[in-house]
Amino acid sequence: MPVPFPVHSTMTIRDSILINRTPDKVWAFVENPELMKQWNPKVQWVTAGAQNRGQGFVYAITYVMSGKAQEFRAEYVTCEPPHPLVIRANEQNRRARGGRRVKSHFHYIFSLRSL
Repeated sequence: MPVPFPVHSTMTIRDSILINRTPDKVWAFVENPELMKQWNPKVQWVTAGAQNRGQGFVYAITYVMSGKAQEFRAEYVTCEPPHPLVIRANEQNRRARGGRRVKSHFHYIFSLRSL
């Protein structure tokens, strides 16, 4: 039976990794969305605009999750090294079974620090 009202849920996933490089080298790799396919196996493709990467930078990205491609519009919320890079992504026009419109959104937060 379909739910007669919108369902909202929040999920937080935290992870960390030690990379044997300086924060500026890692930042140059992380802040370029066109390189995401090299470190995120769920990324199928990225289309970035020609504007400078900084706060407000927008790009399109397609993730393959559970065997299905999902398109997102992503935007840099903050992008000023050495502060965290925060990327907000909103899913574009997906419909669930029964025709109900579904929207997903998430934030990437990249914090870099020297050890």
